[in-house]
Order: sequence, then structure tokens, then C-alpha cells
Amino acid sequence: MPSPDQMETIFGGFSLGLNNYAVIAVIALIAAAITIVISHVNFYRHLQESSCKPAEPRAGHVTAASVTAISGLPGSDSEHLLQQRYGTADRARAFYSKQVLDHLSPTMSDFAARAEFLFVATADRHGECDCTSKFGEPGFIRVLSPKHVIYPEYRGNGVYANTGNMQENPHIGMLMIDFYRDTIGLHINGRARVVENDELLTQADKLPESILAEMRHEGKRRPERWVVTEVEEAYIQCSKHIPLLQKLDKAIHWGTDSATEKKGDYFKLDEHRAALAVGRERANEQR
Repeated sequence: MPSPDQMETIFGGFSLGLNNYAVIAVIALIAAAITIVISHVNFYRHLQESSCKPAEPRAGHVTAASVTAISGLPGSDSEHLLQQRYGTADRARAFYSKQVLDHLSPTMSDFAARAEFLFVATADRHGECDCTSKFGEPGFIRVLSPKHVIYPEYRGNGVYANTGNMQENPHIGMLMIDFYRDTIGLHINGRARVVENDELLTQADKLPESILAEMRHEGKRRPERWVVTEVEEAYIQCSKHIPLLQKLDKAIHWGTDSATEKKGDYFKLDEHRAALAVGRERANEQR
């Protein structure tokens, strides 16, 4: 603490008419305030830094990165972390070792080749997700090799949610399920690329005849483009919860714009929007 004389020197330019003890009290208060401010600044700086950095692992604490580094298993860091947290690591490892491939086996290829519908999940660069269904006659999904599958994009609603996502983020999740015979499913995760018909035709000599025949279709039955997926993971969707369904006859109107055939008003959104508009008008009248 400076002496009274030193304080007078420090505050020499600020003649306040205070005695030495008053000056001492003022300086003490100022010093205390500065100390509090500095402590708060350091606290918030530490808080900000700690929020930007991963916490240091505690002794014996399992992190996602450490699990992945040790295991070298398929899947994400976070799924491995949850396996440790929930005590399913052994069961998960058994599944990985017995069921997961980085390519399609011959039996998987045969299954995909007779599938009639496909669920497709994608996300844009922000992680916003979309899931859609694709339908076709048995064989509309073609296996080009153990590492590549291709399916057609038929005329739809013109939104292009999934193919739009693929332009930003190629990761794709595909699921085929057989509801009619074996009640089993096949997952394919990988990287997708949208291929236009003209580009695909440059590789005509390497394509199955079934693809070329489909591209010769006229009108709305002709695929608009194709999606090629490079297989990174392929694994089973087990049968235990899949219902066995009976397939009935239904006329399929490929590429139709008929609201009746599409059942486009099934959820009665016009009525819903009209009811919302009436509700808003009444609310405004009551204000």
C-alpha cells in the first residue's frame, strides 16, 4: 500500500481537499473495485475458453474419441460413447463383427435387386434432415458392383429435397425392407452422387441392359436422373419387429399430376388453412 505522501504525489493533479486518511479510504475502495472487475473478467474468460475446448478426460473416464481410437470399429464416435455409457459395448461389437460390411455380399446384392421400395435419408450442410420413399418394380435398384448401387429418380413433386441435400452433403442412409416374404431389411450407408441421363449414357458399355432399357422409356416412365451410392456400410435390419404384409392389386399411375390419383388433399390442408385464417380474423376483431 503506498504511503500517504506517495498517494498525494499520485493524486497530485486531483486536488480534492481530502486529508490523507480520506485519500487512503478512496484508494482502498478503488483497489477493491479493480480487484472485483479483474476477477470477473478472468472468470468469464475461463468460462469462454472452457466452452470452446473439450474437457480434459478424468482418470478412467471414457470419451468418444478414446473409444474410437482404441476400437477402430464402424459407426460414429458418439454411438461408441453411448455403448460404453449404457453397457452395450460387447453386444455392439458382436453386431459389428458379425453383421456389418463395407460392401455388399452376394446375398445382400440379390436382396437389393428384388426390392420394390426404398427409404432414403439425407441432410444438408447444416444437418437439416429429410427422409423420403422411393418405389419401383422389383429390380429398380441395381447393384453395379459390391461397392456401388444405383436407383432412378422418377418424376415427382419438383421439390428435390433429397437430391438437393446431396449437392451439399453426399452422406446417405438407405433402407430396403421386404414386408411380403422374408420380413427382413438391408441398410446401406455411403456417399451419393446425382447423375444425369446424358452423363450416364457415356458409360453405356458398362451399364446393365435393364438400365438402358429403362432409359428408353417414353414420357413420365422415363427416369429423370439417377443416384449412385458408394457403399461404406451394409448391414441387416433384423426381422423381429417387421410385420408380414399381403400385397394387393393397385393401379400405379407413374408420374401422374392427378390430384385424385395422388390423394393430394388427404390431410385436408386447404380446410385447415381456411380454419386458421378464420381464427386469426376473429382474434384480430377481439383486440
